[in-house]
Amino acid sequence: MEVKVKERSLVKPLENGLCRPISIPLSNLDLLYEEVRKGSKSTGLYFYNNPNQEVPTSTHNFFDSSLLKNSLAEVLNLFYPVAGRLGHDHNHRLQINCNDDGVLFVVAETSSHIHELGDFTSSSDLSKLSPPASDYYSTEISSIPLLALQKICT
Repeated sequence: MEVKVKERSLVKPLENGLCRPISIPLSNLDLLYEEVRKGSKSTGLYFYNNPNQEVPTSTHNFFDSSLLKNSLAEVLNLFYPVAGRLGHDHNHRLQINCNDDGVLFVVAETSSHIHELGDFTSSSDLSKLSPPASDYYSTEISSIPLLALQKICT
């Protein structure tokens, strides 16, 4: 399976967060999560069939990239910590810096079809479906988006 990136962008909250906290300390439960401590990522894959032309207009634009990015920017107004970055406080404890740096949004394409993935067991093909976020930022924890999304078109 070949996945080709067509576009990548950082989606930021629509409104400036003047009344938001500057940082949010991670809880002890957050710190128990191995991926957070190592600065690595967790991956979740969700699959949606592309609606055909016969569906109602309300779902016709469901996969439109600009609509998805605008909707994400609106949601980030309420869930602004997701647009931040991890950092360390003065005691070297992990925290979320609420700096509105943005969420990575990638648009990619493939000629493959979902049925080619078989029973969705772990494979190298599945790893190609998650956003190639590490290609676009350094390994410094303060530069890694907390959320990276990828829309793949066939």
